[in-house]
Amino acid sequence: MPTGESARLRMPYLSAAQAQKHVTHNEALTLLDTLVQLAVLDKDLTEPPADPEEGDCYIVAASATGDWIGWDKRVARFIDGTWRSYLPGTGGGAGWLAWVMDEDAMYRFDGTNWALAGIEGPAGPAGATGAQGPTGAVGPAGATSLTICRLVATSDLDLTSELEDGDTIDSVTLVEGDRVLVAGQTDDSENGVYLVPASGAASRDPDFAAFDDHAGVYFSVMEGSANADTLWRCTSNRGGTIDASDLTIAEFTSGGGGMPPSIQYFTSPGAHIYTPSPGVKAIRVTIQGAGGGGGGSSSGNAGQGGGSGGICRKRILAASLGATETVTIGTGGTAAASTAGGTGGATSFGSHGTANGGVGGLAGTGLPGAGGTATGGNFNSSGNPGFRSGQSGLIGGNGGPGMFGGGAAGGGGSVSGFNGTNGGGGGGGGSVAGTSGGTGGNGWAEIEEYF
Repeated sequence: MPTGESARLRMPYLSAAQAQKHVTHNEALTLLDTLVQLAVLDKDLTEPPADPEEGDCYIVAASATGDWIGWDKRVARFIDGTWRSYLPGTGGGAGWLAWVMDEDAMYRFDGTNWALAGIEGPAGPAGATGAQGPTGAVGPAGATSLTICRLVATSDLDLTSELEDGDTIDSVTLVEGDRVLVAGQTDDSENGVYLVPASGAASRDPDFAAFDDHAGVYFSVMEGSANADTLWRCTSNRGGTIDASDLTIAEFTSGGGGMPPSIQYFTSPGAHIYTPSPGVKAIRVTIQGAGGGGGGSSSGNAGQGGGSGGICRKRILAASLGATETVTIGTGGTAAASTAGGTGGATSFGSHGTANGGVGGLAGTGLPGAGGTATGGNFNSSGNPGFRSGQSGLIGGNGGPGMFGGGAAGGGGSVSGFNGTNGGGGGGGGSVAGTSGGTGGNGWAEIEEYF
């Protein structure tokens, strides 16, 4: 047996004729008081707490600092105003148990690490189910698919810098974390629900990160000088792609249900004046250029079909509209015997967007006309090209179809090509010399008003 201390707990022994035996005896008692029925406050600290109390014990975590440096995984105790650590003896402390009070769990030392001892015991059997209490009163009915937003932004924003903490929208100063309904972007695919950052670019609310999270949802707006206490609705259908497909969000009214109560059409060639209706908040304009004319016959070959007009669609806020806007409807491309069809006229809505006319089909064995282009819209699409003549050049090519059809059939033999409608291309003329193609369909415009 060692003469200085015990093997396992390293308790100091009294020596024969030792002076001040009480010191050694009290040291052994303190060690027993620490390690027998060992309980520690925490095992995850790497430095001593700021205000320990006499007798507090801890298991020191790895990479300890301060007064605990070099004491990793030891037991530390605050005694007589200073910290002391305790080392195991024979066996390296394997099997020591400690109750960790902040976790309410028993840990075991395996000689290297402290780990859950797994001796807490299995859960007891579930008690008997108590009697059911009385049914409570029915609460008020809640709104279905309703999301509360602090305010709504109805004008186009730079989402990288204009939706930050401290910015002002509709007379409301934004605060980090505010939920904002964005409904007025020039690019409708940017609309949706955003969270205000401290600075920098705003991000979409995680609850509305996908396109289908918006479809059919109502939004209650709480604040704003113009839009406080209003209700808005996303009228887009499911199936789109976030940041790529248009998200249309409009104010909901009992009469309109979020749908446009007013639609105006312009179909006659030439210039017209559109005057916004009183109270309109936004419009959606769809325009199509006129179709190109079909080509006539040439050298015993039927003519080629004309292309349809381009298509432009754009959502415009009332603040961006003039008191009136000029709507110009393009005239269908011309057609004549033995010559190429004429290019259709452009359709435009003020300076906001233009849909160019389709190109006329060539005479005889030439090429069919290309579809017109479009610029300025949130959605711009080229028209459909015309078709080639068929049956070895005996029957004229069909005109390219417009948004609502309208591509005309080509003629056969001495039959002229048919005239296009609704921005569709004219058909090519038949193969007999002197046979004319059909004229292209006139352009058109549709204006939906939202209140």
